[in-house]
Parts: sequence; structure tokens; C-alpha cells
Amino acid sequence: MTWYPSKIDWWLGIALCIAPLVLAWSAIDLWQQDRTVEVSQLGYAALILVGVYGGLIFPMRYGLSDTHLTIRFGRCRRRIPFSEITEAFPTRNPLSSPALSLDRIHIQHGPGIFRSVRISPVRQREFLTELAERAELEQDGLRVFRSQ
Repeated sequence: MTWYPSKIDWWLGIALCIAPLVLAWSAIDLWQQDRTVEVSQLGYAALILVGVYGGLIFPMRYGLSDTHLTIRFGRCRRRIPFSEITEAFPTRNPLSSPALSLDRIHIQHGPGIFRSVRISPVRQREFLTELAERAELEQDGLRVFRSQ
């Protein structure tokens, strides 16, 4: 299986760093004031943040095997058989998805909005080429649009 990490937009990277930095700064400030109860409460908040980041965000990557596309985001894993994919094309759609960038690939794997996903692999052109090769998508009528 070939894995592609998620591209991370600079602004989202900063946003993801703000919460841990604020928690750390607040904990240091409270510790210097000998307010240990509040420091322990911030410890619980930090554990929740680690749980959210580890459970839903990191690692975020996309794998191509011989038979399916695997989308990994945190503890979650989604597998889409190549036989179900009907089209794949670049998009900047901001709808919620397992992607850390707005530079995304829309993958349709059935009729309707609930049978689609948007992902953001780092090497988008290489990913689309490999997806088309592994799934033999041209034969099955899949439309793969490569970014220019």
C-alpha cells in the first residue's frame, strides 16, 4: 500500500497550534502563582485536546492498495473499494472532510452527496495518476481530472 500524507494549509497549522500553546502558557502562568487546582484543571483540558487531535486529526493520510482507497484520520479509518469510485477531481470545496487543506480531491463513490469524500494528499497529481492506474478507472468510465 502506498500512503500519502495530508497537505496542511499554513493557516490551519497555526490554528491547530493555538490551543496547545494557550493551554501551556496558561498552565505556566498559574503554576508560577501556586494555583495548583487550576493547573490540574488545565491538565484535564489538555487531555481532552490530545484526545480530539489523536482521535480525529492525527495521523491524517490516504492509502492506495490493490483493491481500495483507505482514508485514515486519527483513530478512524474508511475504506472505499475502487469498484465504487465513479469520479475524482480537484476541488477547493470547504465542506467538512478528512482534509487539512482546501487544496482537495473530490472522490465520488456512489450517487448523492453522502457518497462522496474530499481529501487533500500532498502530491495531488501523483495521487490522481496512481488512483487511475490502480483502479483501472479509464476502463470503468471514471472521470479523473488531473490538476494543471
